[in-house]
Amino acid sequence: MKSNEEIMEILAAYDLTGSYGKAAELVGCDLHTVRRYVELRRAGTDPAAVGRRFRLIRIGCG
Repeated sequence: MKSNEEIMEILAAYDLTGSYGKAAELVGCDLHTVRRYVELRRAGTDPAAVGRRFRLIRIGCG
């Protein structure tokens, strides 16, 4: 999970470049991460307030 400072850096990089990919290169993260935070901001949600996403992993013989 990104810190508030990292999220603000990601959003600033996107605002500067206008590109998910270029912003990702500037801050050193995946372009999908940039897109996620930009879309949260566009939706009016505070990106820093959104919790970590969890993935359910199934273990065992099936």
